[in-house]
Amino acid sequence: MKKKITSDDFLKIFRETCEKYNKMYIPDSPREDAIAVSLMTYHKKNYDIDTLVEALDMYVKELGHKPALLLEFSLVVHDYRQRAIQERRLREEYKHVLKMTEELMKGRD
Repeated sequence: MKKKITSDDFLKIFRETCEKYNKMYIPDSPREDAIAVSLMTYHKKNYDIDTLVEALDMYVKELGHKPALLLEFSLVVHDYRQRAIQERRLREEYKHVLKMTEELMKGRD
C-alpha cells in the first residue's frame, strides 16, 4: 500500500476487513474518528501504515464470534503490530533462504 491513506480511509479499510472475514462491525461514532486519527498519526511517525493494516487483518481474522470494535483494536494493536513485524521478517528470511537454495541448485548443474 504505497499511497497515503487518511483516518477516513483507515475506517473504510477497517469496515472492509470486517466484511472480508464476515465479522460484525460496530460503529462507535463519538470516538472512532479520534481513535483512527490517533492510530494513523502514531503509525505514520513510528512504524508504517502497512504494518497497521496487517495488524488489523490479524485482529479481525482472530475475533471468533465477537464483534469488531475500533476501540478494542486500539487497545491491542501493539501485540498484533509486533506479530505483523515478526511475520514480515520471517517471510523475508524465508524468501532469502529460497533464493540461496535456488542459487546453490543452479551451481550444481
